Amino acid sequence: MNTKYLIKKGNCFYFKRKIPNNRKCITISLQTDSLNLAKYLINMINFNFTKLFLLYLGKMDTQLEEKDEVIKYIKELLKKYVLEAIVEYGELEELRHQDFTYINEDGIPLDGGHPYSIEKAKAEIHLGIHNEEIRENLYNRIIKRTNITNEEINKIAKNKQGILKFKLLKAENEILLYDNARNNQILEVPNLLKEEFREFTNLDFQKSYEAKQEEFQNALKIKQSQTTIHNNDYYTKTLLELKEEYLQKRIKEGLKDPKRYDTDIQMLIEITNKTYAIEITQEDMKEFVIILEHLPDKNKFGKLYQENSYREIYKLYEKMKWEKNSITTVNNRIIRISAFLNWCVDDEYLDKNRLANKKTKIISKKKAKKWERISYTNEDLDRLFKSSWYTMDLLLNLKKHPDKIFAPLLGLYQGFRVNELSSLYIKDILTIKNINCINIEEDEEDKHIKGDLSERIVPIHPKLIEVGFLDYVAYQKKKGQKRIFPNLYYTNGKGYGQAFSKKFNKKNFKAEFIDEDFLQSGAKKRKDFHSFRHTFTENLKDVKGVQDGALDYLNGHYNDSHSQKTYGKRNMERLYKIISKLEYDFDLTEIENEIRRYLKN
Repeated sequence: MNTKYLIKKGNCFYFKRKIPNNRKCITISLQTDSLNLAKYLINMINFNFTKLFLLYLGKMDTQLEEKDEVIKYIKELLKKYVLEAIVEYGELEELRHQDFTYINEDGIPLDGGHPYSIEKAKAEIHLGIHNEEIRENLYNRIIKRTNITNEEINKIAKNKQGILKFKLLKAENEILLYDNARNNQILEVPNLLKEEFREFTNLDFQKSYEAKQEEFQNALKIKQSQTTIHNNDYYTKTLLELKEEYLQKRIKEGLKDPKRYDTDIQMLIEITNKTYAIEITQEDMKEFVIILEHLPDKNKFGKLYQENSYREIYKLYEKMKWEKNSITTVNNRIIRISAFLNWCVDDEYLDKNRLANKKTKIISKKKAKKWERISYTNEDLDRLFKSSWYTMDLLLNLKKHPDKIFAPLLGLYQGFRVNELSSLYIKDILTIKNINCINIEEDEEDKHIKGDLSERIVPIHPKLIEVGFLDYVAYQKKKGQKRIFPNLYYTNGKGYGQAFSKKFNKKNFKAEFIDEDFLQSGAKKRKDFHSFRHTFTENLKDVKGVQDGALDYLNGHYNDSHSQKTYGKRNMERLYKIISKLEYDFDLTEIENEIRRYLKN
């Protein structure tokens, strides 16, 4: 953790940082003598400085209309609100308790912090989430007692302000859950703040509830106080100015080929289209890497580069399908750009290098595949569903290892990645416009989804419903389970998928349905769990009228095409029609009957 701005006076730690272009310093008491807590708070303060500065100090001049940008903006507004609303004895807490005061059957008024009042308020909010009239009434009541200003609301286009109304009610519900947890002496962090306080809440498991809650509340108050501090460090030099300064420094150090660094950094500037380094978000960086990986060799496509921007070239890839730059070329570019960003961090023009994030990780030469993954044939699948998992061990698996039964089906009929299906929660099963759907979203800290761009809501294939998947979900819900496959254990950094993969990859089992040629360690062509996803994609491609945009959406692949942007909640009926066309030539009747018999008992 960064301790650069941490100092200690007497028995208390302080945050101290120089004001840009000024001889004065900002000095703030962290109100703690705990080094661990002080380190955490310093890291949290530095991380959020610029984001808060951008959002609340007027950098957003025009109304937001793009849905993704609106949602990001609303999330930050609500974080700011929740952060202040859960501070004990604060003004917003008092206003909330007044608003939710409840008069019981004996005519006795109960403060809004009373458990009965909280339950009544939660029930009212739940109705509001599903009823437009109640939602409007609740929103008007809540918004006027928040710290969200009319100016901030007006930055959202009128036709997108309904998103704020919906999200505000969900945030208010989180606050009530926190109030309730505090009443029951349970340390709980609202979902909107989990990223900021995840590490803090695990500092010391030996401390009492009261001590943890006091530290948590102190951290909230300190974090809240930082929202008014203006920090201009990250805006003193533009990316172009930083690039020139960096190149001059490297040339003095003996850099022999500055042109490559110049070209690569300029690519970053042009593709992200940002003026300052701090303005490049994690989403921007993930998109940058995707574009970078799809660009052709400049020596062979010089004219294309002369006539088009990098983004325009990327959009042409699907049409022209050129040979992309080698992994080595892409890797070297990312290394050079990452070195520049690290220098920006070291010289305090950037808070952190987002290109070094695990979701935009550098492609390793060692990981370049020397083999090809291929799809399953109908013969393979027929043997799979006649294997021991689905015959002699079927009842045992339904009882002890239900993932063995349903994970291959979810891979085959939904195209899900192993971590996407392994980490599913009961709440991820939704109904939209009378269509049963699955929500793939990294909304829990134990979920591992392949980047935000993979998040999606997809209709459930009718064959899955036919074999009893929804009945199985209802069965787990009735047992009080939160996750669909509660038997799978979690592995740090790898999620729940590793637990299932160890079962699936046992050679004796795979030999029951995969030809031995594909199982050899040196085989050039192989079949594994991800082959279900390939099979899903290839079979759906063969269906007449299925657009690439729809296929990319169902697979959770990023595509900037107009056709992909047309899919989502609004077109769930179209997605359902498309996925329903996917058919395979094998019989699941016996498996379906056994599953239904088991679930009825």
